[in-house]
Amino acid sequence: MPFLPRRLSSRFRDVPWGAAVGVAGFSFLLFIAVIVWMDNVHFGTMNGLWKSTLVEDWARTPATASLDPSNYLYLPMVSALCRGLDVLGLHVGKVWQQLAYINAAFGAVNIGILFCFVYWLTRRRDAALAAALLALSCGFFLTLATSNEDIMPTFTFVFAAMVLAGVWFSQPTVGQVVVVGIVFSLGWLGEWRLIFPTFPALVLALGLSEGAWKRRALLIFVLMAAMFAIAQFVALMWLGHLGSVGALDLLWTGKGIGTGYAGFSWDKLQLMAVGIGEYLLGGGQLSDTPDWSAKGWPLAFFLEIVFFACVVCLAWRRRNDSIARTVAIVFLGTLVAGQVMNAYSQPQDPQMQINVMTWLPIYWGVVAASLMALPVLRGLVLLLSILPLAYNISSFSAGRGLDGAAQASLVELEHRFDLSRTVFVYTGWENIVAWEFVVWARRWEGVCDLPPAPTANPKFKWTSIIGPAVHHPEWTPEQHAASIKADLDCAFDKGYRVIAAGIWRASPESLSGLFTTLNSTGRGRALYALFNSPDYKVVDVGSTPIGDRYYEVTRTFPR
Repeated sequence: MPFLPRRLSSRFRDVPWGAAVGVAGFSFLLFIAVIVWMDNVHFGTMNGLWKSTLVEDWARTPATASLDPSNYLYLPMVSALCRGLDVLGLHVGKVWQQLAYINAAFGAVNIGILFCFVYWLTRRRDAALAAALLALSCGFFLTLATSNEDIMPTFTFVFAAMVLAGVWFSQPTVGQVVVVGIVFSLGWLGEWRLIFPTFPALVLALGLSEGAWKRRALLIFVLMAAMFAIAQFVALMWLGHLGSVGALDLLWTGKGIGTGYAGFSWDKLQLMAVGIGEYLLGGGQLSDTPDWSAKGWPLAFFLEIVFFACVVCLAWRRRNDSIARTVAIVFLGTLVAGQVMNAYSQPQDPQMQINVMTWLPIYWGVVAASLMALPVLRGLVLLLSILPLAYNISSFSAGRGLDGAAQASLVELEHRFDLSRTVFVYTGWENIVAWEFVVWARRWEGVCDLPPAPTANPKFKWTSIIGPAVHHPEWTPEQHAASIKADLDCAFDKGYRVIAAGIWRASPESLSGLFTTLNSTGRGRALYALFNSPDYKVVDVGSTPIGDRYYEVTRTFPR
């Protein structure tokens, strides 16, 4: 069987829709079962809990809630869905839980679309099933379909646009290009960064499509015009609302530019390998210096590189076939452009890899079609397709019950410490920080603007170790340490008790690893010197139900 059929119908007339719905339904039930079993919709990332506060504002008071240019359509859309879940009585008022169920539904739709596309490519239900099983088994996809991270709904629109481009862009019509532009824009207008990996691939696919160069240039213009028109329409739709912006501001929000997350480094290239590996096996977000002796992701990364090399060779052999070429450009082009962008930002983050790694299950399905032509291999291919699911579920099990345990930790901390007289010192990435922010007081870090102790408002008072690296990437390690010391001095001077998380007792290597994704590992040793200064006395004050250890820090010199 050829790598890709020479000519295929441009429509899905003979796609087994019943089977596609069945696959999507099975995926949804699986995702829901994982959500209930885990009791932890924050596996791999706490970003969903932070973002849930904005969704909650939109769900409760949409007229006064603020738009976010980088998530312009996401907040209104999912908040409306949360209100619908309230009507159904599912976790009423608990947006942070409802978001996981919404992601499960969009994840299932995504799997259904994938099944249809691979069937269209191969004309084999078993190959389409193999692709769908691998996709739902992949670590990052499973993480994002069962957590409350904010990427799955918007990614589903972008993936649908990529599939339509794969179907149409070998011989595209103006109408087809407009449809792709609209669907694609509905995705990136929900998560702005999704525009970059796929847009260059769509343009290149049109540029290499069949037809005269003038027509191809016209189609590229039509794609960009459709995207701008949707951006303009959405901007006008929300004109005058709090936080509203114009179409040009939607096309370029500059999210993350100028922060510590931006920039290239050797460490980030290694973290890219981690992200690619964890996409298949593990599903966790590792942000420290990579450990190449670890189980799971190094093996997955090696297998993916080997498979990618095979796919490139096969695609090159079919380079003169317009359909095979278009599919390769759209999905492999998104992979290349996306990994370049990831190397500049956060390559180990699940939501940064999910949209650029869509090539893997698709080409697995295409290759599976050839293998399954031999009946003896059919069962083996299906088994290999779902094998990552067992590994990933086992990996996830270490985080079972953490949502309930985290909420119990909040109660214990509130009883153990007088919050009106306590300032906490955190890295800023601990899970408990997001819970304290959401439940106690939605206030960002900072100490020197607090009134003298005791004060009940704000209930949550804290400083962040990584904050200066994010907001001031130009600072030297000494300036960073000085800013933390200034916050500590303010806390002591105002009469607060200072309670530090376990990071205070971390090794120099661990502290340096904390800043790997921020291109500033040198700050770790400066902080280590500060934390171990004779100016401070440190006493262990115990741990919480989720295993977080705390230390009381006192100043040893008078002011």
